[in-house]
Amino acid sequence: MLAVAVWSMAVTTADPVERRSYPRPIPIEVVGLSSTRFKAEPSADYITLILSAPQSVWTKLIANPDLIRAYVDLNDLNLKERQIPVRVEIALQPVKVEDITPAGVRVTIQFQENLNQEPE
Repeated sequence: MLAVAVWSMAVTTADPVERRSYPRPIPIEVVGLSSTRFKAEPSADYITLILSAPQSVWTKLIANPDLIRAYVDLNDLNLKERQIPVRVEIALQPVKVEDITPAGVRVTIQFQENLNQEPE
């Protein structure tokens, strides 16, 4: 056990964990709207994140923003819900999501037919 504690301390010292804001806004995707007849618009286009991660992971996340994905899932949409939670996936570990702003969004769903009509 002592060896594991010493190893853990050495790794943390060499690559310390930092808690900070991700420097770019992350676009929110809408998933789960299966019909092409509808268009969904979230009340916010982007989120901001506060993450905790080792310095080496921060370097990779900042160099490649495609490693972070934010989305709202409309598959199990309950029509009584006012706020749909924003979910975050990070394709690199170890990372802890400390805060998501906004944590939830309203989604407006419109028929595509109404959107494609030209004004008279």
